[in-house]
Amino acid sequence: MVRGVLGVEPRPVFLVDVHLPNGIVALQITASLAELEDFDVLVGMDIIRLGDLAVSNAGGRTTFTFRIPPQASIDFVEDAKRSSIWSAFRRNALVVVLALLAGGLIGAIAGLMWP
Repeated sequence: MVRGVLGVEPRPVFLVDVHLPNGIVALQITASLAELEDFDVLVGMDIIRLGDLAVSNAGGRTTFTFRIPPQASIDFVEDAKRSSIWSAFRRNALVVVLALLAGGLIGAIAGLMWP
């Protein structure tokens, strides 16, 4: 029996060695037969937890990179906080919040003056 996103189903199960394109080999991985439509293999957390994984879409080109053993924490939020884009986003968000607050205050005053 295999538990997946659609529930528990009887499926054939195999013990396999997974060879990734970057030369990494994950040995003795339990794999089950599945009906996949647009791809050949679904990599699960049993392999992903062994290393560092990142997916990016710079310039409209999606790239996937993976390394074993894990070497460093990848934190895009911290990277963004150090960039000027994050500062501009926070500054613009503050302006929007202040404008909404001011608009609400003006609306409340107008409601009191002209019921």
